[in-house]
Amino acid sequence: MQLWDEQKTTAAPSCDFEPSSAGKSASPIARVASRVGRGSKFSIEVPLAPSGSWGEAAGAPEPLDESILVGASVLVIDDEADVREAFEVVLKQWGCRAQSAGSAQEALANFAERTIHVIVSDYRLREGQTGIDAIRSLKSHFGETIPALLITGDTAPDRLQEADAAGYELLHKPLNPARLKVALAKSLAGERASRNAG
Repeated sequence: MQLWDEQKTTAAPSCDFEPSSAGKSASPIARVASRVGRGSKFSIEVPLAPSGSWGEAAGAPEPLDESILVGASVLVIDDEADVREAFEVVLKQWGCRAQSAGSAQEALANFAERTIHVIVSDYRLREGQTGIDAIRSLKSHFGETIPALLITGDTAPDRLQEADAAGYELLHKPLNPARLKVALAKSLAGERASRNAG
């Protein structure tokens, strides 16, 4: 199953896309630059909103401090090696200290002495184990207050209810990296706030 949510385009090697109102200075501009064999680069230019815009008036939430990810120790549990590798690459790009394992047992064997700040686990693991089982096992060792995220390609309502009952945020595949980043930052911020309050 596809892990990441990928945006595809068949545009020319370098081009701009503008809405039908092109020509207005307030219109956002999306650019795509592609090279054969090298991939594509996407960028979006959006004009700044004027002071006193509706976002401020409506009491828009404070922007999330993504710097909290830098140095955070993230443990990924997934029974597919290529998925674990993909997670590690993305997490390290965000400044996290990433480690991964195929099961809770493997994680405890390899990382028992490390400090873990957040756990990310796939729902379906081998030998009938679920991500919820793995997270519970890991939290009993690393600490019950450690936040955890559950990843699944299963859209059945039972999965959402099960994750809610366990207290874990559920993210669906294909996974949007930006959503994962926000979920990790919010989880870490919440755990830090709880620790400081205590």
